[in-house]
Amino acid sequence: MVQIIKIVEILYKGGYSHNDMHPGNLMVVKTNDKSFKYKNKEIKFYGNQIVCIDYGEVLHTKYKLNDDEYLKFKKDRKQFKFIELFYGLLFLFNNFNKIMNDCDKKKKKLPWEYKKDGLSERLYKIYAKHNDFWNKIIEKYSKIFKKHTISILETNYNKKDINIPFDKLNDDTQRLIDCIVYEFILKYPKLSSQYAKWCSYQKMLLSKKEVISYLKITKQSDLEKWCFNGLGI
Repeated sequence: MVQIIKIVEILYKGGYSHNDMHPGNLMVVKTNDKSFKYKNKEIKFYGNQIVCIDYGEVLHTKYKLNDDEYLKFKKDRKQFKFIELFYGLLFLFNNFNKIMNDCDKKKKKLPWEYKKDGLSERLYKIYAKHNDFWNKIIEKYSKIFKKHTISILETNYNKKDINIPFDKLNDDTQRLIDCIVYEFILKYPKLSSQYAKWCSYQKMLLSKKEVISYLKITKQSDLEKWCFNGLGI
């Protein structure tokens, strides 16, 4: 985990963002180096070094683009870096590659390849069929993500519109949606996969306590502390 943080830091110091950080874009190579330093802490390699590949979506401060990702990157690079790190690590914990490979082995579609996107349908079904759970999670995390506008999404759902209006949802709303989804995965893993149209159920690689503590992180310094605590350093 700390290796990934250091990769992102090196890129940002050079003015870059990888902008597509997920397990499929990470490779493990053998190394004879014993450890590396990060924030005055010695992190062991254990013979394996992570390298990042596929820079097709890369952003740089010198490239002037007009798309939303670049504008967010240019406006607040510190926040953009945190979001990139947060989701890059989250995609490792949620075993995303395994459930994708399970669909590939069974020659089944991925959730977003269906006419009705499975991931959007899952969120709508959580709201429609598990409204008490929905409200409980919103109440639990609203104190952290105070600027959320989840009511925009709820208004759409009340009209039977399951499309997620990402262009109208701020960062706090997106984080709150993630909390709803991941808490649902933790409580109802098989039902969650059924709603999302996955070919197998999603089993997190971390304990419920670890996942929930991770979902509450809002800044890089706390993310780093979380990783260091996990390593016992």
